[in-house]
Amino acid sequence: MSSHPGPFTWQQVDQTLASSMLSELSQEFGKLSQQDVQDIRYQNIGNGNAMTIPSQRLEMHHLRTEELVARYYSVYCEVWRCQQRPLSPAFLLAIPPHILRGLLSTRATVIHSEFDMEQMHTNRRDPHWLKAAMEELRRSMDRLYSKWEKIAAFDARSLDYILAAASHNPAVDIVATQIVHARTHVRTTEARLASIEAKITMSELALSATELRQRDAYRIKTIEQHLEALKVDKKHFELRRDQWQLNLNAALSRSAEIRTQPTSNSLSDEDFHQVTGSNEDAQVRTYQEQPKVSADANHVAAIGPEREITQARERVRYFESEIAIIDTKIAAFQESLTQAIVHGTSSLRPSDIDKVIRKLHTDRKELEFRLNDWKLNLTTALSRSAAPPKSDPLPLTADQQIVLGPGRRMNKRSKLNYRSELKGVVALQFAKNPKASDLEICRALDNDGAVELPRSWRTGENRLFELAYKDRRTRRKVEILISKVRNEMRKRGLLD
Repeated sequence: MSSHPGPFTWQQVDQTLASSMLSELSQEFGKLSQQDVQDIRYQNIGNGNAMTIPSQRLEMHHLRTEELVARYYSVYCEVWRCQQRPLSPAFLLAIPPHILRGLLSTRATVIHSEFDMEQMHTNRRDPHWLKAAMEELRRSMDRLYSKWEKIAAFDARSLDYILAAASHNPAVDIVATQIVHARTHVRTTEARLASIEAKITMSELALSATELRQRDAYRIKTIEQHLEALKVDKKHFELRRDQWQLNLNAALSRSAEIRTQPTSNSLSDEDFHQVTGSNEDAQVRTYQEQPKVSADANHVAAIGPEREITQARERVRYFESEIAIIDTKIAAFQESLTQAIVHGTSSLRPSDIDKVIRKLHTDRKELEFRLNDWKLNLTTALSRSAAPPKSDPLPLTADQQIVLGPGRRMNKRSKLNYRSELKGVVALQFAKNPKASDLEICRALDNDGAVELPRSWRTGENRLFELAYKDRRTRRKVEILISKVRNEMRKRGLLD
């Protein structure tokens, strides 16, 4: 039965973990806001309407604030997941008053101070306009807070209904968390899309005005390139939004399934390991100790490969679209590089453009690596679904059991005699959950606590494998090690 231990209090939230995740977010949005102001001022050089720049800046401040609020909401949900706690309605309802109210108040004060200081030093605008604009800014922040109060209430009510409808099923906490997680990511991508669409509109207006004046061909070309880059970014985030919408629909379908499934048949291997956590006795169970599969269980297991095939196909399509986006960017920057070298009409230096192109090629290789991994998963799932149902397996002998890790017996046929303690523990996690994703392996390593995070994977005070996987600076290292273990076990016949 789903349980939420004790009443919720905000003091249960790990603020140190939240601060570490929010620090990078704050830097990201600081750079975005700075870039917004620079773009608006550059595009409106020669514009006779003195109110265009401040009006557009206020609009972008509002859009970026809404995007920041969505990201803060998502981060605190992620912090709660990192603490291995199931989401609860009380937790979601507590985010707006404890976090979002202060965030919006601070943003309003910062924006107000920015315009006040500018007015004091330049005296360019009507102070009556500034007063009215700042009062409207405060009202817009109040409306934004009210909006997110309703969003949190909606998520809490939806979560309450899901938990109540399948309270007999231990998997309900996982599915409910997946629904809220996907929903928050849909909102954050939609907020980013709103900002990009506003910048596209501003760039198109600036381009039209500059072309009408029929001067400064260099700046016209620069605005055109900026506009193309924004359209590429828009396509990228549209694909991300669609992917998260697919994830949300899949989680909602799963929640509908578990309402009608009995408890004994409702948990998949993945769900079971996420619910039970790090019970050592359960983790080192051998194949002999597992119960024989009944006819009903065979029927339920037949549903699993179909879900696995669907998920693998979705991930293959997603990474193919990501690679296509990067190819578009590479082509655009290569054209800019040619113009910079031959015609000298690019706003960037050739060396800078070359660095960007090399970085894009590196990103493309990483995406190809992950695409090939998911293609292999898809091929394996298709082969498994095409195979005839297997009868009850005979008990395996002791030398056939896979028990990996420091100080434990090794399968003579496996030859996985790793010198690296970390690889041995990763292999043990795959032996317990052969279908585990990279993120699930990282979470299992954190729960198990058998090995420390390698020094080269650490950033700051972080000691969690999950956060190392989510950090773009160390994610590649984590993926390479896990993939090596996975591929080696597949070659030895220890994984499908």
